[in-house]
Amino acid sequence: MRVVSVWVLLWVLLLTKAPNTPDAKVCLRMALTATSSGDEAHLYLVGDGVLYVTKGHPREATIRRLLETGCKVYAKKEDLEARGIRENQLVEGVIVPDDLMDEFMDEIRKEDCKVVCF
Repeated sequence: MRVVSVWVLLWVLLLTKAPNTPDAKVCLRMALTATSSGDEAHLYLVGDGVLYVTKGHPREATIRRLLETGCKVYAKKEDLEARGIRENQLVEGVIVPDDLMDEFMDEIRKEDCKVVCF
């Protein structure tokens, strides 16, 4: 019997940039590439990055595709509130933790984790 080892890497992506900036586009593409290649991806949206997860946003389909491929998408509660965005305006499946930065810090301490900030 042959045993094949599958190594899954966790990509933790922190996006602070406004929609449609070059860095933001690269970040979303990285998350999609990671999940489609069998890796795990967690996308943390803070600052203007939270604008991506509102229903009706031009990138809503990208966020939905990320969620469908198993990517966990987090949005910072305080940044949503600062922009007048309520949780019922978010794409279904987006996680709004009480303390996003605490979640983020727990993630980046994991073994086999790659962290990329935009």
